[in-house]
Amino acid sequence: MVFTGMPYSSWKRRSETEEERKERYQIQQEKREYEKQVKEKQIESDLKFAKERYGTIGVYSYPIPENDLPKTFKTSGAILRVNLTDVVRYEYTDNEFKPFYKTSKLIFSEELSQLRGLPNYLATILNIPYDVAIDVSSHLLLDEHIFTSIRNSYLELHELEVNNELLTAKYGLRDLLYRKARRLILEQIQQAEACTRFKKCWKNTRYWKKKELSKESILRLYAFVDDFYLRADWDEYSYLKLLKDDEEI
Repeated sequence: MVFTGMPYSSWKRRSETEEERKERYQIQQEKREYEKQVKEKQIESDLKFAKERYGTIGVYSYPIPENDLPKTFKTSGAILRVNLTDVVRYEYTDNEFKPFYKTSKLIFSEELSQLRGLPNYLATILNIPYDVAIDVSSHLLLDEHIFTSIRNSYLELHELEVNNELLTAKYGLRDLLYRKARRLILEQIQQAEACTRFKKCWKNTRYWKKKELSKESILRLYAFVDDFYLRADWDEYSYLKLLKDDEEI
């Protein structure tokens, strides 16, 4: 009996020709260019809207409504000082470039000062003397770059996990570098957290007790930093509040 299967040449994996490779590359380039043009038009439209509504596409101060504040800290006075152009570009840029446009700043007074009105705010919500609040405020502002690093690392971790889930769902495969990359990001977060006085641990609690903060004030301080500086994405919040119609928020 003669076996009449398909010839080897018809089923073996065929290499991509140079012409096909160029065609595929051209299609990808055109797709990227189209997506870029769409984003630029969306950015242009949002900036036009911002100019018409707020009279500027630069610096703008937005008092955060009390209902949008964490339940524990519904104290009036929290303000976001944003650059509207950066807020728009943050919304549309890829995750790897978002840190360049994270320029929103939390302030607690319209008065221009190095401490941005923090002492009065902290003295109220933590129930501590004003001179102690000044010391806490100074530490907070010095650690803002650490908070930014921690937020960016969590953003990177989220993107890594989403991409790994998509790869698993689509191809049934796991990224071989996923575990190593995840471990490295978590190590970065731990190292950053070890450099700040505002993450809950016995060492930091002892430090703040020496600064004459009560146990209740220390716990509220940790919660304040977590809610205002680590969890909240104020740039995304600013975009939704300032540049989307009320019915879309």
